[in-house]
Amino acid sequence: MTARPVDDPALPAIAGRPPLTAFWAEMDALAPRQLHDLLRLRVDVFVVEQACPYPEIDGRDPQARHLLVTAPGEGDTGETELAACLRLLRPDAPGAPLRIGRIVVA
Repeated sequence: MTARPVDDPALPAIAGRPPLTAFWAEMDALAPRQLHDLLRLRVDVFVVEQACPYPEIDGRDPQARHLLVTAPGEGDTGETELAACLRLLRPDAPGAPLRIGRIVVA
């Protein structure tokens, strides 16, 4: 599956804040830089800031769908920065709910 935008990828702007864009993607559809930014943000927050002594890369990302939210980068380069992300895990059994995890905001 390829990366695809959410129904309205341009999220409403908040006064004084840059506009955000969101898209869903499976891990294989992420560009190397996007995957790097996603894992780096999660490690920075969950492992470093929160001092959680568990492996951040837990083997579930390849089966998950990821929501990435980006904001314009600094300067006029046209590049974006990862502002937030989460992963959506499929049910473990028929009838079980989807699970949302690894919710992080930069």
